[in-house]
Amino acid sequence: MKKILIAGAVLLTIAVLIYTILGKENQPIQKIDPAFTGYVSGFTSGVISKEAAIVVHLRSEVALEKQTEEIAADLFDFDPNIEGAVYWKDKQTVVFKPSTYLSSGQLHNAVFDLSKLMEVPKELEELAFQFETLKQAIEVNFDGIEAYDDLDLKWQKFKGSVATADVATPREIEALFSAAQNSKNLNLVWEHNENNKDHTFIVDSIVRTEDRGLVKLEWKSENIGAEENGERDIEIPALGDFKVINVRVFQQPNQYVSVRFSDPIKRDIDLEGLVYFGSGEGVRLEMNRNEVKVYPKNRITGSAKLVVTDGLRNTLNYQMQEEFSKTLTFFDTKPAIEMIGKGVILPNTNGLIFPFKAVNLSAVNVKIIKVYEDNMSQFFQVNQFDGAREIKRVGRIVYKKEVVLKSDKPIDYGNWNSFSLDLSEIIEVDPGALYRVNISFSKKQSLYPCGEKEAEDDYEYAGEDKEDSKYDGPGSYYYDDYYDDYDYYDRGYNYKDRDNPCKKSYYMYGRKSIVRNVFASDLGIIAKGGNTNEVTVAVTDLKTTESLSGVDIKLYNYQQQVIAKGVTNADGFATIKVGKKPFLLVAAQGKQKGYLRLDDGESLSTSMFDVNGQAAKKGVKGFIYGQRGVWRPGDSLFVAFILEDKNKVIPATHPVVMELYTPENQLFTRKVKTNAVNGLYDFRMKTDPESPTGNWLAKVKVGGSTFTKTIKIEAIKPNRLKIKLDFGSEILRSSTETGELAVKWLHGATAKGLKADIEMTLVKGTTKFDGFEGYGFDDASKDFESEEQNVFEGRLNQEGIATIYPKIKVKKSAPGMLKAQFKTRAFEAGGDFSIDSYVMKYSPYKGYVGLKIPKGEGWNAALFSNEKNLINIATVDEEGNPINRSNVKIEIYDVRWRWWW
Repeated sequence: MKKILIAGAVLLTIAVLIYTILGKENQPIQKIDPAFTGYVSGFTSGVISKEAAIVVHLRSEVALEKQTEEIAADLFDFDPNIEGAVYWKDKQTVVFKPSTYLSSGQLHNAVFDLSKLMEVPKELEELAFQFETLKQAIEVNFDGIEAYDDLDLKWQKFKGSVATADVATPREIEALFSAAQNSKNLNLVWEHNENNKDHTFIVDSIVRTEDRGLVKLEWKSENIGAEENGERDIEIPALGDFKVINVRVFQQPNQYVSVRFSDPIKRDIDLEGLVYFGSGEGVRLEMNRNEVKVYPKNRITGSAKLVVTDGLRNTLNYQMQEEFSKTLTFFDTKPAIEMIGKGVILPNTNGLIFPFKAVNLSAVNVKIIKVYEDNMSQFFQVNQFDGAREIKRVGRIVYKKEVVLKSDKPIDYGNWNSFSLDLSEIIEVDPGALYRVNISFSKKQSLYPCGEKEAEDDYEYAGEDKEDSKYDGPGSYYYDDYYDDYDYYDRGYNYKDRDNPCKKSYYMYGRKSIVRNVFASDLGIIAKGGNTNEVTVAVTDLKTTESLSGVDIKLYNYQQQVIAKGVTNADGFATIKVGKKPFLLVAAQGKQKGYLRLDDGESLSTSMFDVNGQAAKKGVKGFIYGQRGVWRPGDSLFVAFILEDKNKVIPATHPVVMELYTPENQLFTRKVKTNAVNGLYDFRMKTDPESPTGNWLAKVKVGGSTFTKTIKIEAIKPNRLKIKLDFGSEILRSSTETGELAVKWLHGATAKGLKADIEMTLVKGTTKFDGFEGYGFDDASKDFESEEQNVFEGRLNQEGIATIYPKIKVKKSAPGMLKAQFKTRAFEAGGDFSIDSYVMKYSPYKGYVGLKIPKGEGWNAALFSNEKNLINIATVDEEGNPINRSNVKIEIYDVRWRWWW
């Protein structure tokens, strides 16, 4: 599911809306006159981020002469005052951008002077509204200490992370924290997420001595508007004190126990029997330096005793001084819901099935918003299929009820289960409309066992009639369900309880919901545009994959005006000429409809596909070929040229010139043809017995186009024996045990009893597979030097056959596929021999993992680490067939360097 993140203000419906904001005491109740809806369609309200702008969206466009900086500067008045700048986002939208972050948890009263922009009644000259910034909170998590070098435990580092409820700049976060060891300040190294809410840190250069030590970490949360300061004493075990320092239980998405040790664990140690549950529960163990992850084979609920025996050793081969044991509590999986699958378009086969997963829930809340067919072109002006911007202008709630989760078979609600909604049973589905399905849950629907009781949240899931009033008048400029709980502070939201299923904060602030747009259609549409003013459209049935004829195609510009039409032919294709660039394609057949945005940003990326080909040279294509691959000096050359001229730019009797050049680039002969048979030109040439050997060049000229081909002329001593080396497959594998060498005389007689030998050379190759262009399957950290070895020396049997035992031994790990070059000699009785060279791939591994790294915009195509970069990973077998492979370990290294030494 793609989240819709709104960086600006949240604008709520203007209606007869009366509420107190965020539980502020002694604050006047804000009333909005419904008459404002004739002039203002939306404004900032509710709870916003302190980095947000304050926005007012007007009903109609403002005259150009009033869109001046002088007028804009006097439009807003705030209490308390806010410094900033005002600008026009468009002809209907005014934005106030604060010059600095707003204060956290601050209620603001705002007044917008509407009379400066338009003629309005006196009582509507000023629009008064309120908004409040998020309350700031901070959470600090610790990962534990870790040695820089597995064999030198003196220098350590400590890892941790910081999460904030609202944004905080990297400079603000770094200024909060300090660390010291023995009164000596330590350096903190930071990494900051681009959302300015998640940060990681390392306490650098901690000294570990013969005595137990402490590092004091402190933070002053009040400096960013949070309520509590904090500190943490980090124990630094003495050198030689190998022990468990931290145990942590993780419940989701997979249940496991993280056991962190004071020292890195010996790499080749077998953990089986050294780390286990006292109950005998089967486990899977995963080790990474000083951490062991213990995965129960079956999910545990309740208490279980974890045991780490003193037989465990560190990288210096020291044992733990004593056995460690601790009773751990495993809770049920937290109530949650997840989407199943991807995509938006849903063919109507057996109903419109909407699948999802849920755990520890008895029911869910379902809300469906319908974007009407007549409004789809307006919807696509600001959205993709999965978007939701300005949805209240084009859609309305058509269903909002609680749905009980049940099955005709016994199910364990404590585990993840798959459920589905058949939308065709709960709403009347219009094939041309889009539906936005929101599934959420509340505390009363939770099945999670809680020992403590908390007052039930009196906030009820609003019925259709209650929330439907928000859609009666123009209101929100943006819309997203994330902001539905604008009164979450009034309802007792606590940031620190946000992950506790026994607290109501876990279910608030729109965090426990999944949202997906669903479009009911059986039409699959592909559109392709070229350099010409044409759009080629292909339409198929998504259920049967058959092409559809008679489908009406309309092309719209951005202003929702039809600019071209067409109808698909018997093959499901339609080629439509357009004078201007289209924005939206609408396909219709009966009650079925389909939509496709045609703007540049929505075209299918070709980076994942092989789109190489030969471009036509000035409207024509040509191909040169010969009757063989190699000629000897003095041979006749029969070379042909095929000309494709679909656009008829070349006259029928236009001369086609063939020139043959020697390896020294000297013209050897020249032929001209004016007649062809179906575009095929025949050129017959002959070299001299004294002609030089090497790569000759055949060059064909047609009008202003030139085509070339390499012609190989070599002096070859012919073999008298035919040699065939066969290992039973195109790839030589590490598991290949035998091969077969077969030798015959060229006249067909068996070459029995002849002597033969085979020499093999292994050289470094490049690992490539069809369908995975652009992927790198070779390990750049490894190298391979050529190795030679004799794999056979002996005589052939009575049938001229010998069995080969390759027994390939690679001295060091190969970076990937290698090339095995075989040179085979078969000796005649008189001493002459025939020779054959054969090259095949040698795979030292049974499978390969490939990376496709995009080209960045930095120097030498470098990627920027502070931006999101999509790196594709593929796992294949030796043949290049995709295979599923679990437990693939991924490591990303931050390599730092400097210009100076």
